[in-house]
Amino acid sequence: MDHLEALVDSIRAAGIPVAVIYNPERGHVVPEGSSPPPVYERFREWVNRRGIPMLDLQTKWEGEQELKQYYRDNIHLNEQGNAVLAKHLSDFVRAKDLPACQP
Repeated sequence: MDHLEALVDSIRAAGIPVAVIYNPERGHVVPEGSSPPPVYERFREWVNRRGIPMLDLQTKWEGEQELKQYYRDNIHLNEQGNAVLAKHLSDFVRAKDLPACQP
């Protein structure tokens, strides 16, 4: 976390906005899966304390049956998963009015 904090600090010092995408492992979001790892809550708290906008796919996708088809393995999204992520990311950037949306 120290390395991440230093990275965020250096990005912000350069005047660049910071946002985070949390992409969970497939086994933590499918209905028959396990709970997110303990580090997930610590990470969320860390991001919130620093005021970093986060697109949290853990909360968006948790328990959805069709999620299995978004992953090519337990971690990496396939083409369909990346398309869904891109849609969520587009909505997120617009909703947060991040500079990427500005003309």
